[in-house]
Amino acid sequence: MQLPLRHSRCFEKEVSQVEATDAVDVVSKSGVHADDELEVVVRWGLLEPNVAADSLRSLLSAKVRPQTTTDGKSRRPMQDKRTMLLNWLYYRPVGHAVESFAAAADYYAPDKNLRVSVLLNSETPFELAANCPWIHAAYPVNVDDVAEKGTGAQCLEAIPRVWDYVVTSERRFLTPHVYTGSMARCQEVIDEFATARMWKGIRGQVGEGIGPIPDCVPFAKFRMVPHDAAKRWVAAHANRKPIFTVMLGGASGAFLYPRVETWISILKALRQRFPAVCFAITGSTDSSARRNTTLKYSKQDVGEIVDKLGNAIDCYDIGIDSQLALLEASDLFVSAHTGFAFLAPCVGTPWLAVSGAHWPDPAYARNPFYSVLPTCPEYPCYTGMLPECQSRKGRGEPVYCMDTALESRIPEIVEGAARCLDPTFDLAQAAQVYELQAKAKGVKLERMYTLDMLRAHMLNTQDPSAT
Repeated sequence: MQLPLRHSRCFEKEVSQVEATDAVDVVSKSGVHADDELEVVVRWGLLEPNVAADSLRSLLSAKVRPQTTTDGKSRRPMQDKRTMLLNWLYYRPVGHAVESFAAAADYYAPDKNLRVSVLLNSETPFELAANCPWIHAAYPVNVDDVAEKGTGAQCLEAIPRVWDYVVTSERRFLTPHVYTGSMARCQEVIDEFATARMWKGIRGQVGEGIGPIPDCVPFAKFRMVPHDAAKRWVAAHANRKPIFTVMLGGASGAFLYPRVETWISILKALRQRFPAVCFAITGSTDSSARRNTTLKYSKQDVGEIVDKLGNAIDCYDIGIDSQLALLEASDLFVSAHTGFAFLAPCVGTPWLAVSGAHWPDPAYARNPFYSVLPTCPEYPCYTGMLPECQSRKGRGEPVYCMDTALESRIPEIVEGAARCLDPTFDLAQAAQVYELQAKAKGVKLERMYTLDMLRAHMLNTQDPSAT
């Protein structure tokens, strides 16, 4: 047997307090052959010398013996249910919370006995984790408080310090430069605070520990479940069919989103193609919590859109629980790029993305989508935009692809809606159309990381599910 050269840092601090049964628990989960477990325990000094070898062997034997069901199939003992802390502590946009839900599903799908908990920024809608049956718990963290007070911050009191696995978002490896100031300091504190019995590291990296890297099936299928009370609200206030939910913009700069007049033109074109459709216009004007706002559009703007469309409902400021239920009840979700839009496929509703400006549009939960891409050599422009768009941004006007050039894309928006409503339009077709359009429209392919994500989706032929 070849023992690991080093073990997880958590043992360096806590090995003296480990009880015999805990030592057995740690080692039996490590993937080490049962005949060698005693040697591992002794070599790492996990047990006091006076623990009888026979007693230890008995514990090990009981620990690794699988339980069986009445049909004779083996199952993992309940005490072998492992725990994982997924550190997805990042900035506040709701899309980053959705990323954590998807990452948690990737780990839960291959191992339903894994208890996955997520660590999230307290300024993001962390409560949405309660709509994810595969997530055991969500822990909101006040970034500034932790940066100032370290491990003594009050928000850390409810969080267990020791886990089987501690997994950190790959952003820590891919884009370390975005972690600055309080966020960088907060991550350092969390690194010190959370320890792992089995494995600790950045997702996709080697990490460190005595056990194997936890199983992960990228891009697992999952579905969020809105609360019953929110479903009742939708049944009472937005029970029309077909219904397209529309979000005019997100919490980023106003220059990223279309004008009100442009939205009216888009929605009227959709009405012409789908005469019976009802539009539910949703968003939030409450910026006090700094969590999920659509600041560019006022209640007067929403009222103007509802009045000019006729068969439309003002669903602003209804709360994120009701918004999630509204998404689930919708036949289609229409929006520019916003993190909130990531929720639509998570409840089984296709997303028609009016694409443009900084970011490409990712797909989640293995559901179809349609992105109406701009014809722009700098799209997505998260590393630099056209001079004209820079000038527009400075004047507080929408960038070119979300303003003047958007009118010419309205016919494709209508066609994209028709595709999304076609029950035979699946993720494979959506991915194919997306890549063909990206090449045809001359966008910056090397910035389209969403293409790589979709290719990985297609390689995942097992279609594992977290729900």
